Amino acid sequence: MSDTQKAKKLLPGPYVDRRYEITGRTRNRWKNNPTLNFPKPAAVINGREYYDEADLDVWDLETAAKGRASSKSEVA
Repeated sequence: MSDTQKAKKLLPGPYVDRRYEITGRTRNRWKNNPTLNFPKPAAVINGREYYDEADLDVWDLETAAKGRASSKSEVA
């Protein structure tokens, strides 16, 4: 199976909360804050949100890169 054929791994909202050590309310604030660019749910089933793990991984990398860039500008 190629990378493009791999099934998405969907994480339920509470798993995302544990991943970032936040509450569901914080996740909703992140989701609704356009400056954070937090991934939107990949699926909503019976009112439960599921997030694509790959989208979260990309967001982690982008957020870390922004943090490094802002810390370098503070030093300069």
